[in-house]
Amino acid sequence: MKGDDIDIRIRGHDSKFQTFDDQEVHDQKVQLDNLQHVKYQLAQQLEEARRRLEDAERFITILLETTTSSN
Repeated sequence: MKGDDIDIRIRGHDSKFQTFDDQEVHDQKVQLDNLQHVKYQLAQQLEEARRRLEDAERFITILLETTTSSN
């Protein structure tokens, strides 16, 4: 729901790094010295997680409205 926390973690390895957003794992195999690319990928993943959260909020709102209006 709006205002809920989102869990985002980054784990670095010698040859790759992993990002985790709300328990989904994304392996990234790019050169770690290319920080602009990494920043862009992380921003895309964050935006995608935000969209999924908003979709879930809309679904829950509609579900609650239909269940309370049918009672």
